[in-house]
Amino acid sequence: MELITELLTKDYFVLFLVIGLGTAIGNVRVKGISFDTSAVIFVAIFFGYLYNLYGVNFSIPPIIQSVGLVLFIYTIGMQAGP
Repeated sequence: MELITELLTKDYFVLFLVIGLGTAIGNVRVKGISFDTSAVIFVAIFFGYLYNLYGVNFSIPPIIQSVGLVLFIYTIGMQAGP
């Protein structure tokens, strides 16, 4: 348990974990429907929930948060536009 807690305090490990899990979940199709890139934001929300619930101290650097949000909005707009 200490190893997991130690890893979750590393900013960039959490960042790549959220992106990786979101991408993996986004590729799952159920009856032709998938979350695609939206799954990343749902995984990020889930990690935020874990932070509040268990008090695990992890954070994403603020510049990465801003760039991530902009890229997320852009990709959703590009998917929904056509």
